[in-house]
Amino acid sequence: MVRVILLLAILSAHDGAQAGTTEDLEARWRREYPRAAAELETATQSFLAKGVVTWRVGHGETVTTNELTVASSGDKKLVVREGRTLESAKLPKEVYESDVRCQTPDYGFVLRKQSPTDPYIIVSYAEKSESDAADFFLIYDVYARISTMYMQKTLLQRMQSPSFVVKEVKSSREGASEVVRIDYTYDGEKATESGAVYLDPNRNWAIRKVDITKSAKGPVPVDFKSVVDYEQIRAGVFFVKRMDFFARTPRPDVYEHVHLELSQITVGDVPSKIFKLTAYGLPDIPLKPVRESSTFSFRNPLFWGAFITAVVSFTLLMVMRARTGKTSMSIVP
Repeated sequence: MVRVILLLAILSAHDGAQAGTTEDLEARWRREYPRAAAELETATQSFLAKGVVTWRVGHGETVTTNELTVASSGDKKLVVREGRTLESAKLPKEVYESDVRCQTPDYGFVLRKQSPTDPYIIVSYAEKSESDAADFFLIYDVYARISTMYMQKTLLQRMQSPSFVVKEVKSSREGASEVVRIDYTYDGEKATESGAVYLDPNRNWAIRKVDITKSAKGPVPVDFKSVVDYEQIRAGVFFVKRMDFFARTPRPDVYEHVHLELSQITVGDVPSKIFKLTAYGLPDIPLKPVRESSTFSFRNPLFWGAFITAVVSFTLLMVMRARTGKTSMSIVP
């Protein structure tokens, strides 16, 4: 009987220690993550990266971008996709159009060319609009913000929602790194999520993996998986080096796959010229048409010339009339 009581006491103490460890780990994550996520976001505020990305869209076509450029300088953001090819099971590989997409606080533009030898043409160039910016960030965020974001929302945004419920938090080792797995459920405005996100505390709690099921309130559910590797730029600064994500539906032939490899990453000063039309062989076009000066504008020298001429002519006419009047009076009998 004594042995049974002792065994139960030991098990109870073990379970209590495990519970305490889990609670401590969750508390640590919740305490450290907001600051860490802000630092990860700061690294993406001023950078220029080049690499290759392969994007397989849901219906089976694959577009490979051999010359990808992603850049940010404060509120100025850029994605350039050149050297692109398109292929599918039904079509041979062929050259695909290149494009440039840019968003700034003042304007946004989209440029496109059909082949590498063609010049860029302007698809759109206008003052900033919310709809154009939303379309741009659907692409940009996949390349630039995957250390803190997946499926168009940051982990911190999910955490701040009252519908975000943590089921379990546990730590494991992957090679030399500690990885913290957070199992959760989340009920968003348009979909519910359940699954796990894996974070790396030694890399500012950057997202290493995601494995969730997203059930949209209407269409079919989507299984989303991603794996991300990082490069240390300098002490305490980490940037995405490699990424794969899959979004699968119940139909095995309908899925999306993105594979990203960045080979050149510079965090710091970014040349401002790359956010302008002139960097792509186009003139610097004003956003609003320049109004031509009216003939009757006080700034128009022709107006003043015509005005002075009219005044002089009018004066001479009055003088001549006055003289004619005097002459007529002198010959009246």
